[in-house]
Amino acid sequence: MHDVTYHGLHKWTCSAFERFGWMTLAARDHHKYKIDDFKLELLHLKTALENKIGKTEENDRRYDLHILHKNVDCLISNVNKLFKEHHVKK
Repeated sequence: MHDVTYHGLHKWTCSAFERFGWMTLAARDHHKYKIDDFKLELLHLKTALENKIGKTEENDRRYDLHILHKNVDCLISNVNKLFKEHHVKK
């Protein structure tokens, strides 16, 4: 996986929350493949955040990354509740 910038991780997280709303419409229209792709994206985002946390030495940035990571975990929980067919690994 390529190294991602802090700004890139923040934008990616914001985009994931926006896409969550679109996935409710995809579920309504039975576009399961879109939901599956979204779930996979969330796993990649979570992994990218974990990798960046492990490489970051500056405490303020680590704290910010932990907040993003916690938010992504919350998003994954909500995705699992709403789209029960396939759970995203936590």
